[in-house]
Amino acid sequence: MHFKRLLYYKAIENKHHAFYDPNETLSSIFPAENIKIEIDLGEKGKLILDKSNGLDTVIGSKNSNPLVACFYSIYISKNQYNDFVSDIKKINYDLQPNTKLSALGSHVLIITNLNEFIRRFKESVLKNHLHGVSSFIRYVDPKKDYGFIPDRLIGFTKTTNFQYEREYRFAIGSSTLQAESYDLEIGNIEDISAVIRFDQFCKTKFSIQQP
Repeated sequence: MHFKRLLYYKAIENKHHAFYDPNETLSSIFPAENIKIEIDLGEKGKLILDKSNGLDTVIGSKNSNPLVACFYSIYISKNQYNDFVSDIKKINYDLQPNTKLSALGSHVLIITNLNEFIRRFKESVLKNHLHGVSSFIRYVDPKKDYGFIPDRLIGFTKTTNFQYEREYRFAIGSSTLQAESYDLEIGNIEDISAVIRFDQFCKTKFSIQQP
């Protein structure tokens, strides 16, 4: 598994690169659309501050910089952290991969046994005296969501601009590991993976069948 520092994706010189995300390490979000401040000036009336007169959206970040490896989640729809959806047709529609993913590469490595892949990841992390975590990315809307991101979710929260990626992220680190990139050896994964071209992947029909 190849890992890069989280801030690499924030500092890519080519701002049009598919990997570029200026809001990596997102720690807080305060959209101007949701804020209206009224200041009582006495006889002079009220001073109102909102988006129409200079109040800007503020997106905060922390200096968190773990080594990360990023994956796309085939079977998780965009509703994974929103309201429960029981409409199978809608879920199946959401499961279809977005063609914008083609900017990330020409081929797709499919992990066919996620539990076994994670087991090998954890085993290698322990063997190399590292600490490691993995989780789905949570997506927040910079125009609607409001507040601070819990520390445990910093590095695992992105804006809805990247929701089409449906990312599952692995992160590693240690007090002595200072490298900007790292290759974590987890062994041969041919038994739990397959490789196909991206155009073939997009033609695949994903669906959830009702019992």
